[in-house]
Amino acid sequence: MALIGIGSFTEALLLDVVTHRDPSLQRGFPQGERRVAPERASFVLLLDTARTRGWIQMDAHDFMAIGREYRNFVHLRKQRERGVIPDRDTVGMCWGPVLAVLNDLETTRDHTAV
Repeated sequence: MALIGIGSFTEALLLDVVTHRDPSLQRGFPQGERRVAPERASFVLLLDTARTRGWIQMDAHDFMAIGREYRNFVHLRKQRERGVIPDRDTVGMCWGPVLAVLNDLETTRDHTAV
């Protein structure tokens, strides 16, 4: 449950921050030839948007993507397929990238460019 909470917290935080920093994203996120409504923006799209805008660094982006994958281990089938049993260490390793995202967003909050 902690892994789901970590992922959901970060996803909601990114949605709020990126749409606040660039209000045009409230009309949709560009994705190829179309726009994705904010409420339908995937975690990956939010991470990519924050990274391409320079609001989070590459390390936070890449490690958070791994944490996002670990959120899928809530499903027993996924755990069996990969031979993973999430434990306290798993949660701890997934929390580190969240802190990096938070730190990057804090560092870039006053000098954001659209």
